Amino acid sequence: TVLSKERASQVLVRKRRANALLEETKKGNLERECIEELCNKEEAREVFENNPETDYFYPKYLGKF
Repeated sequence: TVLSKERASQVLVRKRRANALLEETKKGNLERECIEELCNKEEAREVFENNPETDYFYPKYLGKF
């Protein structure tokens, strides 16, 4: 897949993730996962904890870029 120049630039300037101890065990947080950083569908799934809400949110989230 080829990214647009704008999308590629967003990926390159991403903030470093907060690699806090046991971050994987924290409940998903929409602000942290998908607003402060770019998120993939699995990270969005962690926030919503179910497929229907993730499937509703994620295409709209991608549309903002």
